[in-house]
Amino acid sequence: MSNEITPIKPGKWQDDIWGCCTGGYFWKGFCCPCLLLNQTHEVLEDQVPDDKEPDECGIVAMGWCLLTGAGCCFVFGCLQRKRIRVKHKIEGGNTCSDFCINGCLPCCAIIQQYKEVDLRRQEQIMIKKGYQPNPDMPHR
Repeated sequence: MSNEITPIKPGKWQDDIWGCCTGGYFWKGFCCPCLLLNQTHEVLEDQVPDDKEPDECGIVAMGWCLLTGAGCCFVFGCLQRKRIRVKHKIEGGNTCSDFCINGCLPCCAIIQQYKEVDLRRQEQIMIKKGYQPNPDMPHR
């Protein structure tokens, strides 16, 4: 993690739906999306963010796997997407768009949702820590 805070664009997703190939989450998002879905849930539930990585395995991941067998795995993604939009006041979406995005591009949606909450979590951690001097910078 760098010591720089990426400015959050208020009212917008920080990465678009096609950003699923960037940020290092591609393989996890496409091969085991249930893990990212659970991590997103953990970050959303965390009231006091810390440096501890969110758990990958949990009840949300198991629920997603069970619903996959019934062809309804996108339901968790839809609910989570709505929760993220409401919590972070992201404009331009509704339940119908959440359904369409998670139904048509479930892996891309799950990756976008995780990247969104993780970026905001990292910002909160950096703010909580305050200024951290760069160890490579010479002090005078």
